[in-house]
Amino acid sequence: MIHPLCSEMAYDWRVENKNKPYCENRPPPSPFPSPPSPCNPVICEIIKHEMFKKCHQKIPPEPFYKACKFDACHMPDSNISCSSLETYALMCAEASICFDWRNLTNGQCAYKCPENKVYKPCGPTIVESCNAGYNNKLKEQCKGGAACSGTMEGCFCPEGKILFGPDSNTCVSSCCAGPAGEPKQIGDTWKSGCKQCTCDKDTLSVVCQPIVCPTQKPIKCTQDGEVLVNQTVNCCQELSCECDKNRCSSPTQMCEPGFELKVQVSNESCCPVYSC
Repeated sequence: MIHPLCSEMAYDWRVENKNKPYCENRPPPSPFPSPPSPCNPVICEIIKHEMFKKCHQKIPPEPFYKACKFDACHMPDSNISCSSLETYALMCAEASICFDWRNLTNGQCAYKCPENKVYKPCGPTIVESCNAGYNNKLKEQCKGGAACSGTMEGCFCPEGKILFGPDSNTCVSSCCAGPAGEPKQIGDTWKSGCKQCTCDKDTLSVVCQPIVCPTQKPIKCTQDGEVLVNQTVNCCQELSCECDKNRCSSPTQMCEPGFELKVQVSNESCCPVYSC
């Protein structure tokens, strides 16, 4: 847009030209553009909030404040201004100054967590799991290290729960694992081999006992060819009478003259039945 003063000066410099009579008309004055409204995003004021006071003494907030205002005033995505707040809060946390600043943003810079986890602004940098070996390795690496005693924000298991494994996102109330390594809840029972296992509520661990087999009544095999067999069924010993045709008695029946010996095999009996 041409400034009105420039327009007036251009008319004073005109040269008469009969072939261009329209140049004799003075151009209408252009309206002055309204000055841009000042941009003062409220969210950036959080950096100067009383909550950050201790951090101000260690990390100057002004560069982050200016970056936040630039993002909020010039970037199409209004949430991008959260990045300056996040960066400043992260540096404060590294200086052992941690607090929940996101509550001041009225949800604009909310931190979303999955349903099974909760947000913590000052969670631990070292997260243990049910894997004892992994936990011991972490503790060994952290001996004398200040980084392991710091805090960080993120999504963590709720109070009373722990990660099932170092690479797992499952939070459990106990470290019970089933036969396939799957997590088990307190009170769950299952069979593993010939043992009955449960996730014990007192020890919060797996307790297994041998399967209790029912007492079997004595069995007598009285049919011809039957033998007593002891088999293992579902981890328990079971006695049964089974047919062994090699033990069948030889036929002793004699037929009168004119009759012949007939052999009849039946599924109901182990040995053949002879008749004349």
